[in-house]
Amino acid sequence: RENVYPQLAAADIAIQVEVSDLPGTEFTRLAEIIPRGVTAARLQEAELASLSVSPEAFAAYRAEVLAVERHSRQIPIIDVIVLDNRTRVDDRVIQYHITQQTDQSLDLPRLKNDLGRIYELGIFESVEFELDQQGGWTVLTVIAHEKYYAPTLLHLGVAYRQSYTGRSRFMLSGRLILLELNRLGAEWRNDFSIGAMLGIRSEWYQPLGLARRYFLATRASISSWEISIMDDGYEVGRYTYWPSRFGLDAGLNLGVVAELRTGLRWGWDVTNASSGSLQVPEVHDDAAEFVSSLRIDMVDNHGIPRRGYSGNLNLLLSRPDLGATRNYDRLDGDFLVAGTRDRNTLQVHLEGGSDFGSDMPYYRTFALGGLRRLSGYKDFELRGRAFALANLGYLRRLGGEDLWIATRWYLGLWFDVGNIWETTSQVALDDLIYCGAISLVADTLIGPIQIAYGRADTGRYEFYLNIGVHISTPMNQ
Repeated sequence: RENVYPQLAAADIAIQVEVSDLPGTEFTRLAEIIPRGVTAARLQEAELASLSVSPEAFAAYRAEVLAVERHSRQIPIIDVIVLDNRTRVDDRVIQYHITQQTDQSLDLPRLKNDLGRIYELGIFESVEFELDQQGGWTVLTVIAHEKYYAPTLLHLGVAYRQSYTGRSRFMLSGRLILLELNRLGAEWRNDFSIGAMLGIRSEWYQPLGLARRYFLATRASISSWEISIMDDGYEVGRYTYWPSRFGLDAGLNLGVVAELRTGLRWGWDVTNASSGSLQVPEVHDDAAEFVSSLRIDMVDNHGIPRRGYSGNLNLLLSRPDLGATRNYDRLDGDFLVAGTRDRNTLQVHLEGGSDFGSDMPYYRTFALGGLRRLSGYKDFELRGRAFALANLGYLRRLGGEDLWIATRWYLGLWFDVGNIWETTSQVALDDLIYCGAISLVADTLIGPIQIAYGRADTGRYEFYLNIGVHISTPMNQ
């Protein structure tokens, strides 16, 4: 604005188009905006005519422009490729991702893909290229700039959930990542949380080779949270669960879309004394597990997904042969897909899990309840050894800009169906629970803020206030 207003005041001719009813980010409405510019220009046709030149002068000008265009359309042959690496990433890693060859024509789509894959390594502020003629040679220079805050990344988050007939939950969380700790791109990831869940986890992530496709990861974690025992909406008991783990994973990155990893975990599962009328036994179990997971992440925003898809599949096999106290299996997964057209967003989210009748311990059972997870019930109210859930969501954008500092408003309608069963043998379709919810969502700088009302076909209902993406525990992970 500081630039525009002085220029308008000093302009010989100023064409101002009426677009006050259109936000600055409505790029999809160009067909509507362009005719307004044509109309505004024609209103000053006489003033613009004073700037015209003769037909002969204009024809000469056009001939010069076309000559430049014809020259620029000639695809150059790349003689030399130079890397200008202004980062701590090993030159060989960047060079590995440049597939453009010398003595071949410049392939712009291929080069664009190369630069994109380099950028996705995570430490770059920008990756760009230049073409120059040096001594009769065509030189392609790839320039990589490091983020000014690299190699240390700090993410902080806060979440609050209030079910108005249940307990409130607050959590502060953070992640500290140190990047490019050796020439192969090692990362040290450290997570912490306080509040509804106390926990700390540390992982050393070591890529193997310049392609960074394969990796090893060593990790250790300890956490604690309270688990409520519910009966028809009332808390009848409560205990504290303390899991701790250390282990080693081997993994494979499937492009930038997915990650597959497999490993072994050892540790302990401890439950402390419970309170309430319903008591559960205290345990101190040794944990020894074979674990495998597949992660897919192609959504645009984890707070309010509007486009893309994501999924998780987790397998855990607890075996006494490895040193475990208990012998059981655990499989769970979820898949989300979202699509948006104009102001309307549709989301489909599927979840499920089972212990396959292997008598999974009570402290590892699955949980349902809460907004969009059987919305008429309290958070984590329903528990069992097998569950299935399908959620269909519709969001109507009410207003707000697509700027990171702006608040966007949505009206949400949600329908979920599913249930949770004590044992896998009890799984049936004739006892599914159907729930619906309506919510007002604000997508803010600190994350989504959501006020909602949910009701089940059983007559149960809940009011919710949620701030932040979610408060998660490894209950269904």
